[in-house]
Amino acid sequence: MALSFQPYNITLPHYSSLFTYLPIREGSSATAWNSSYTDISVNQAAQDALSGKQDGWHGVGVPFRTTQLNGATVSLNFTGTAIYMCFATTKPWQLFVDGERLQTAAPLPDPACSIYGSQAGILAVAANLTLGAHNATLEIGTVDDLDPSSFYGATVTISAGQPGPKRTEVIGSSDSSWQWSGLWTTPTDQYMWDGQYQTSANYGPNNSVSYTFQGASALILRGLSTCVTGPYTVTLDNDVFRGNATDYWWRFSGNILYIAGGLDPTQSHTITLMNYDPRYTEDLTLIMDDTSTRDAMLATLNTTGGNSNGSSPALPIVAGVLGGLLFIMLILVAWLSILWMRSNKELRSTRYIGALKDEGVDETLSRLTPWVPNEPASVASNSTPALGRLTSSDLASVSASAVAGNEQHSRKRAGRMTSANNSEADPLPQQDSDGNADPAGQQAAPRTETRAPVRRGTTRQNLGDLVSSLSALLNGHLHQEYLEQEATLERPPEYPEDEAARTHEQEQARRSV
Repeated sequence: MALSFQPYNITLPHYSSLFTYLPIREGSSATAWNSSYTDISVNQAAQDALSGKQDGWHGVGVPFRTTQLNGATVSLNFTGTAIYMCFATTKPWQLFVDGERLQTAAPLPDPACSIYGSQAGILAVAANLTLGAHNATLEIGTVDDLDPSSFYGATVTISAGQPGPKRTEVIGSSDSSWQWSGLWTTPTDQYMWDGQYQTSANYGPNNSVSYTFQGASALILRGLSTCVTGPYTVTLDNDVFRGNATDYWWRFSGNILYIAGGLDPTQSHTITLMNYDPRYTEDLTLIMDDTSTRDAMLATLNTTGGNSNGSSPALPIVAGVLGGLLFIMLILVAWLSILWMRSNKELRSTRYIGALKDEGVDETLSRLTPWVPNEPASVASNSTPALGRLTSSDLASVSASAVAGNEQHSRKRAGRMTSANNSEADPLPQQDSDGNADPAGQQAAPRTETRAPVRRGTTRQNLGDLVSSLSALLNGHLHQEYLEQEATLERPPEYPEDEAARTHEQEQARRSV
């Protein structure tokens, strides 16, 4: 019996947007279907793409989808008379066509699975169907193992019109008969029909492209499938199809998005591709390539939906949050640095003032009160340190010399180093091994009175000379310190000599005579 139509086989690789994968089209193979290649891993492809070794995310070897999940399914709606599904699994499987179980496996090799090589070990066939719309579903059975099941693709037989020779016509995206709506751009891709394609950056029902044709018996739509493509809608006359062109890991430039057969070539038909699916309200990008026709006009229109903004906006949000945190951290560091410098300055000043207070010097010295020697610098003995900047080690050595005399005379002469109230002098701050005073604000150790052994041979005159030299040295250093810090001021007023100093000088003069 002669056929009333011209059969035409269309090969659909696993990445075709016509397939519906459940429970999830793209994900981990443990819980969903996963897009893979036989000769390259996803990690290696990522490294090659970043290093420039590979043009985009094009795989190497045979592409397939795999899953370890029991009960996973892949289904296809088509209009035709046969379907051939190529896959591999060690688990039981079932093929349902229009809800009826068909367990027919054809021997291999077979032209339907030849492009997949020896990888596809099973060919499930449902042939001799009534020409019309059908649904085919392949289901992986349930067993207690984690062996993967892999799906490579399918071949469907559709009607290409009346029997007889056919010709193919390709209509590129640059054809003037296309009717564009919305904003479109023209990127390049060497794997597309004419090296370029059209992209719509806006998502919504107003972003679409249409083409009206006549004389075609079948139509094929092709486009791009990548990680930045997504849902789309195709309308041909009164038929509406919604697909998903997403592939997280790879870039497929020859993706088949839509097929139609059995068209009336005497009628005018309009196909519309829209960058919108009412089931998905997130922003996407539509990519359209070209069209080819058979039997006067068998159209092959390449179009894809684009990337959802469900994940992309997270990057600028995270970057903004991290940038804000970094800005706050910089402000905090600057504030802490200022506090540290101020504290360090106050600490050095406190050490100096604390040393003077502990020594029993007049309270006004803590405010840098001018100080002049009570006696000329020449009075100082040769054993005292040279005049200059008074260091902590100088203070320590002078203090030790001051207590070397008779204890009784040391207590009487202490008034020469105290303020007008003649209060007892406090010991100097405790020194560390490097001669640095302990920081201000730390709890001071209990004060212990330091007493030097009494020298029997020390005379009153020698003790008086020692005290006078000490007083001159301290007064000279403090005076020079003041002059260095207050260089713009006039010479400070001199303090009157105390009564004890005057009496001592008179006694020294009488003895000299």
